[in-house]
Amino acid sequence: MYKQEVYFLREVLKMCNNAHPVGFENQDELNVLRAIMYNRWYISYNTESYKQEIVSVRETLMQKSRDYGEKISDPQKRGLIDYLNNSDEGYNYYGYYKDKDKLFSIWDHCTIYIPTLVPEKTLNYYRKTVQYGLIEQDYEKVTSEIDKAMKYLADGKYSHEPIIFKTFFSMAEVMAKLQHEPETNYFYNARVIDDIFEDAAALG
Repeated sequence: MYKQEVYFLREVLKMCNNAHPVGFENQDELNVLRAIMYNRWYISYNTESYKQEIVSVRETLMQKSRDYGEKISDPQKRGLIDYLNNSDEGYNYYGYYKDKDKLFSIWDHCTIYIPTLVPEKTLNYYRKTVQYGLIEQDYEKVTSEIDKAMKYLADGKYSHEPIIFKTFFSMAEVMAKLQHEPETNYFYNARVIDDIFEDAAALG
């Protein structure tokens, strides 16, 4: 599957090289496509990112995606590419407390004006702020951001993938309660987890 993905990405990039768009808008679309292809190529190495020989390859792919992102004139489209790259690169350091500062230095770019600059990433923005709160073990921040996210999920203009985001925010609530007085929230946590499993079962 991996070879098929890389072959597809290479073919798309070849077609991009043979394209000759007219006008800034069409050139922007071409650069968006190129940036996304290099981003997806970078992502395709996720399961091998621990290998030293893969590190430099991924760095090159990420830089190419960022370079094409810089060529995009439209600020919203450029913001989308910046968000994708910063989010994906940050996950290299997610899950390791020793790398918290490095993670935040990258993800800080994912939490600045995102609902305004790239509104279609609003739910992703809330996911990031909740993840920040969990890492910092800030219960008030986590619950406050989850509340905002669930309200947006219900009627926000760019609300999407409700099951995925609802599951994440529900699990984040459980994790926050486990970080703070887990013994007093046992039954509540169990009920939330049961609800998550029921939703998953309903999807087949």
